[in-house]
Amino acid sequence: MKILDKVKKQNKRLTKQRSAILRYLQNVTCHPDAEKIYKKLRPKMPHLSLGTIYRNLRDLSADSQILEINTAAGVSHFDGNITEHSHFICRCCGVIYDVWKKYPLENKNLPGIGRIEKIECNFYGACVKCGKAQNYETNY
Repeated sequence: MKILDKVKKQNKRLTKQRSAILRYLQNVTCHPDAEKIYKKLRPKMPHLSLGTIYRNLRDLSADSQILEINTAAGVSHFDGNITEHSHFICRCCGVIYDVWKKYPLENKNLPGIGRIEKIECNFYGACVKCGKAQNYETNY
């Protein structure tokens, strides 16, 4: 289903701001936080406020149109790629990488608990750059 059709089905408007945020997130791989999105979009949209960014990110995430990645530092980052994948978060520099290897569950039903609809998994560690800087023994 196309984004516009999905938005209309939910009886919500696809404002210029929401459309710009969504388009930006779908075209980057850097997993920006709200402030980075604001700084990137503000030159083209001078009336855009940081509050509008936060509100639209919350709504887009709640509508499953983007992924919200919560880091140990307490800052939310966002991903416009909503296909099933995991993330590696460097605990030193905070960089976030996509991890595409799938970890399928044989049975998506958990007896007595429920049916699994979505799996979210984050990996934490030191990225190659930080690992080398700290002289970790690695097999990068």
